[in-house]
Amino acid sequence: MNTPEIDVREEICRRICDAIKDRGFTYRAFEELMGWREKTISNWRRGLSHSYMHYLPEIAQALGTTPMKLLEGILPHDHSLESEEEALLLLYRKSYGLPTHRRRALFETIESIIRLYLTDT
Repeated sequence: MNTPEIDVREEICRRICDAIKDRGFTYRAFEELMGWREKTISNWRRGLSHSYMHYLPEIAQALGTTPMKLLEGILPHDHSLESEEEALLLLYRKSYGLPTHRRRALFETIESIIRLYLTDT
């Protein structure tokens, strides 16, 4: 599917919202379940926030599915992860328990190292 990124995000948001409704939740009840502020999903639907991209694993788990099921058919086939990418992503996801400032520092360090290697080639 060769669609602009915003269309992909809109489709992901629509699928999440549909899955929430299909599971019998109101948006407010789902926000409470997830510990989010009121109007979080409303902000997604209006395009004011894309935080669902960050919470995709947790959203999928709460809905009894997987992130890949939610994304099935949306992303082009060339978006499949290589084993190194998947390993790095899994390690980074383990850092969710760190305090925000330490997690941000970790991300900035990883990003800096990758950029260093890219400019060194």
